[in-house]
Amino acid sequence: MNRDGHEGKKVFALRVKGDSMRPEFSDGEVIIVNPHVEAVPGDYVIVKNDEEEATFRQLKKLGKTLFLHPLNPKYEDIELKRGAHNYRIVGKVVKKEKEY
Repeated sequence: MNRDGHEGKKVFALRVKGDSMRPEFSDGEVIIVNPHVEAVPGDYVIVKNDEEEATFRQLKKLGKTLFLHPLNPKYEDIELKRGAHNYRIVGKVVKKEKEY
């Protein structure tokens, strides 16, 4: 168990790739992800699919349906449902680092 009482999971940083989360997040920016904070609709999250590919999106809810929303309108929402691609939330984005 680590210092914060959670086994194996630690806060981590990722570098944003692509433009799907523009204008709020740009390619190359660093985001800080906390796997211990429960994500709720409206939060920015990191999810992984069955192939362990990570995706960065905003969690949204419409009725009973959860989906992953890109901020850039040229990309489509991804519905979180059982099927060909199962997505699991691995952490909530809690901070954006700015480099100078």
